[in-house]
Amino acid sequence: MNESNRVASVKVKEDPGYTKLRAISDNFSNQMFALLSLSDDVIPKIENAPGDLGPLTPKIDKFTDLLTVEEREEFLGAVRWMSASLMEYVEKAESGAGAADEEMQLRIKSRNVSTAIMHVMHDAQTGIARTNHNTLRRSLLVTAVSNFEILFGKMAQVIYEVNRSALNDSDYSFTLQELAAFESLDEARQFLVERRVSALMRDSLDGWNKWLGRTVKDATMTSLPVDWPTTREVFARRNVIVHNEGKVNRIYLSLVSGDIKSENPLKVGDDLAVDGEYFAVAVQNLLALGVMLVVEIGRRLHKKHTDSLNSNLLFKAELALKRNAWHISLALSKYLQVSRLDRKQQLTTQVINWVARKELFGLDDVREELTEWDTSGLSEEFSHFRDVLLGDKEKAIKAVEGLCASGKIPLVEIAFHPAYAEIVNELPSLVARRERSSEKQGDR
Repeated sequence: MNESNRVASVKVKEDPGYTKLRAISDNFSNQMFALLSLSDDVIPKIENAPGDLGPLTPKIDKFTDLLTVEEREEFLGAVRWMSASLMEYVEKAESGAGAADEEMQLRIKSRNVSTAIMHVMHDAQTGIARTNHNTLRRSLLVTAVSNFEILFGKMAQVIYEVNRSALNDSDYSFTLQELAAFESLDEARQFLVERRVSALMRDSLDGWNKWLGRTVKDATMTSLPVDWPTTREVFARRNVIVHNEGKVNRIYLSLVSGDIKSENPLKVGDDLAVDGEYFAVAVQNLLALGVMLVVEIGRRLHKKHTDSLNSNLLFKAELALKRNAWHISLALSKYLQVSRLDRKQQLTTQVINWVARKELFGLDDVREELTEWDTSGLSEEFSHFRDVLLGDKEKAIKAVEGLCASGKIPLVEIAFHPAYAEIVNELPSLVARRERSSEKQGDR
């Protein structure tokens, strides 16, 4: 069932406050999913191995058009030498063969060629993204943390707008002249909200969490099923990237000391890389924390919309699962498992949790729960997941084929849902469709 059907089943008229919460959550998750897509799909395509000058081909062609036959031969030979030598140099350095002490020498006779080579070297240095070059992901990480800060600032505004008593402890006072500048008390109150939020945003992540606990009863970020030490480290790493060229300083070490366990402890001056794996876990953790925070606060400020908030979060958990964002799916499913859900939502949440855990930790992490799962009385739409996830291919394929034939589950859903990854290529109906499609392609 898609989200629109779920939400439509909740007979509660939406109010502006709830609509605002939904918009905050949806905009945030869309932006964060986009960052994950950039890291997973876009960056790998533009990362080239050291020595790969492919992106410079158009400019190299322009140079060759300007050179004489002799100069062109010398130029292309130099380019080939640069590419091969750089690759060899890096490979030796990475293997610990001491290449860093070697010298590379290139002798150029023609001034035209030397000028062209200088242009190529400059563009190769500044214009080609290299493997292990994490500048792009560092920038994306800064953006991701900024997105969370924006989310938290918007949530703080919502809290102050609904819970006006939270402003009562303000130490800010208006002069008569300042009051005269406002057209109404509400305008003055809004000004005070903006000042309080602005001051709050200058605090630390731990400071935000304490403020949240004081302002909205029991609504703390540390109570949500996310890895809090990892979240704190992401913020500390962002600060190091922005303020210290990505190199470990004592402030970073003091913030993460005791939280992050490593066989090779970091020391002052070490470079904090942001590779694909780190980025994925960090952004997924922030995304999960952000959307759960919206629901946690929304449940308290707009209690009558609790069911809609839960439905929207379940939709995001399913979306994350189908995007292979296992950390998001795991966190959201844990949160939803202790939430007020109908029976179908409970089962959907449980399946999401099992799939995410199986992908992250292996089958053994969920085997016992799946084996002991009482499926009596359940429709086959849910009960078949036990055989699917346990890897009983014969039973799973038979059940899935029956569900597809009866129209209970679309074949497209089977093809793209990660739960079926181990059997999807063996489904007779899917194989037959692919064969027919291949035959049609061949007839064209």
